[in-house]
This record gives sequence, C-alpha cells and structure tokens, in this order.
Amino acid sequence: YSTRITELIFSPLIGVDKEQNPMPVLASKFEISKDGTEIVVFLKTGVKWHDGNNFIADDVIFTVKAMKHPKTTTSDKAMLMLIKKVEKIGESVLKFKFVRPVGNPARYLSFKILPKHLFNSPYIKRDNFFGRKPVGTGPFKFVRWSGNNKIELQKNPYYFAPLFLSGIDFQEI
Repeated sequence: YSTRITELIFSPLIGVDKEQNPMPVLASKFEISKDGTEIVVFLKTGVKWHDGNNFIADDVIFTVKAMKHPKTTTSDKAMLMLIKKVEKIGESVLKFKFVRPVGNPARYLSFKILPKHLFNSPYIKRDNFFGRKPVGTGPFKFVRWSGNNKIELQKNPYYFAPLFLSGIDFQEI
C-alpha cells in the first residue's frame, strides 16, 4: 500500500487518464517535439505544497537533479535516467531534453515532485526527515504514523481539484 499512499501525497507533472493516455496533473499542458527528444511543460499556477508554500518550476528542477544525483537512492531513478536536462524557459515553463528520442516521452514525467524549500542537500538522504513527514502537492497530506503501522492522511486544503473525502487511514494487516 506504500505506492498508493505516495500517489495520494504527491502529484506528478503528468499522469494518465482512464484509457492510460497522458494527462496533465501539475502541468496545465505539455508539448512534445516531433522527434521525441524534448517536451515543454507548462505548470499550473496557484498550486501549493501541503505546508502552504507555492509550487514552482525550481521544485521540478531540484527534483530531477536530486533524483539523478549519484548519492540518491530511489526507485524513481531509472525513470529519470533518460532525461538529459531540464531547464526553466519561463516562470512556469520547463523544457525537458532526453538523451535520445523516446516513444511517449510524457510517461517519463510521472515521478513525484519534491519541495526544494524543505531540503538542504543536493541529493536525497535515506535518513532525511522528509521520509518520516512527507510534504507533497497531492490530494491528501500526511498527518501521522500511529501504533500498529497505521498511517493517517487528511484532505489537502490547497488541492486544485474537488475532494469528497476528509481523510484516509491505512492500516497494515
């Protein structure tokens, strides 16, 4: 269930719809180059982190660099290895360049974005506080771990789409 919890706490730039087609999430739209080597992403404006800070293009750039850093260990690293670089080409516009042409490049932008303002290192450390108290832009925010491996999530008051649940509790059985 850890994957599902992560999906509820963090939003990707691009997700998939019911038919598994690419769909903007933190992006408002995206444009793929004809040769499949670049994708320009236009970020949604007004998105906030669970702590109330604004989600910005620098968060995406930090995430890509931190995830690709040799000292970072993450399951998302393989997805990012095809990204050659990401650059800000406008206040809320990013250009991703891939190491080679890729089919459906939007699928490589489905990783979770991290809040740059909460990290003081260029890479992600396993013992970082963030692993115990994650902050995302997803529909639900982390509240606490409780006894018996229970995780409590609460509705994100800043979420950019309607939510019909006030919270979710996960209990390992």
